[in-house]
Amino acid sequence: MKFRLISGSYHSVEPESDPSLKEAKIVIELYGRDDKGRSITVLYHRFRPYFYVVDLTEDERGALEKDPEVVEMEEVELEVKGVKRRATKVYLQHPFKVPQYRDRLQDGEGFRVLAADIPYIFRFLYDLDLGSTIEAEGVVLGGKAVDGSPAGDGVARFNTDIVLYADSLKDTRPFEVPLKVLSFDIENFLKRRFIATVGWSVAELPLGGVEGIRKGSIEDDDQRALLKKFRDFIIEEDPDVITGYNIDGYDLEYLYDSVKEFFTSKVERDHVLGWSRDFSPLSKRGYRNWKLHGRVIADAWWNMKRELKPKVETLNYVSQMLFGEGKEEVDPLKIEELWEKERERVISYCIKDSELALRILDYTDVLRKYTDIANVAKLPLEDALNGTTSVLIDS
Repeated sequence: MKFRLISGSYHSVEPESDPSLKEAKIVIELYGRDDKGRSITVLYHRFRPYFYVVDLTEDERGALEKDPEVVEMEEVELEVKGVKRRATKVYLQHPFKVPQYRDRLQDGEGFRVLAADIPYIFRFLYDLDLGSTIEAEGVVLGGKAVDGSPAGDGVARFNTDIVLYADSLKDTRPFEVPLKVLSFDIENFLKRRFIATVGWSVAELPLGGVEGIRKGSIEDDDQRALLKKFRDFIIEEDPDVITGYNIDGYDLEYLYDSVKEFFTSKVERDHVLGWSRDFSPLSKRGYRNWKLHGRVIADAWWNMKRELKPKVETLNYVSQMLFGEGKEEVDPLKIEELWEKERERVISYCIKDSELALRILDYTDVLRKYTDIANVAKLPLEDALNGTTSVLIDS
């Protein structure tokens, strides 16, 4: 089965949850679209995290052999700055522990540690020589789930059309698949935390025309119910890409903070923010930096800014410049007042904003551009689109 790689992640299955295991099993999750246009999760577990230590002493080797986190060690020969050196390849149970061991051995003990700075998913792709399109062989576990299970590797963990447990993976010639994109916009009150409506537009990009866009909205005066409805809508639509105009800087932040305010339980918050393809919650990695497993967040404003560099960056100006049409005439400072008197007008205004953002993202052609870059760099689309130049060069 061939698929285009959109993003990658992993989870661990611990011996406590599976008594048949002697050590943690790391399951790599590769998310994408297959060559028939179906969303897919490919699972693979035959790759353990590791790093190298140059000229490891016998005392330190003995200490590592007794360390329960260390799974295996093997002696290898590496070329370091043009000189062949004796090195020890150290396999660990958990990828996130690699930097901790690097710091202890390198900074604390003075050893030279290699291959310990490479993110686990990149290390996996490099070592197996995989690129942005992959052919997988294995067992199909089943179809799409709408809610995740807390443990195990079964189909209930993933919100994709296909879940495949791979026995083998290999690089394949690049091919194109349309990507399903969800654009959304929120309208909220200013004096109190209240989301009046979430307008949405959905289409496959590249667009064949505006007639290919489905549009709608979500409302509920009960804010907890509205937030749950939006989460369920994302899971039902299963988009590859989520966009909107300045969602990185405003809409996602407002939704994220609303969930924190209206849901006191962490379990509830994680469920309502569980927009990912593995149902894990939306996570904030820094300013304007958001992460969803299996989906790409591609802010239409940011991509328009870096591709088109307009003199004015407002949605109305850019839409007029590109399409000869702008936003509907509603004063955003009077949303609360209008919501009481002309609710349908606010909803129409919100839906229009989501549609314009979708069309702007399509116009920039960044998904096609960074798909091509992903082909060359041999990386997932997410990392080609949102990663740094150094990530592309390293790959």
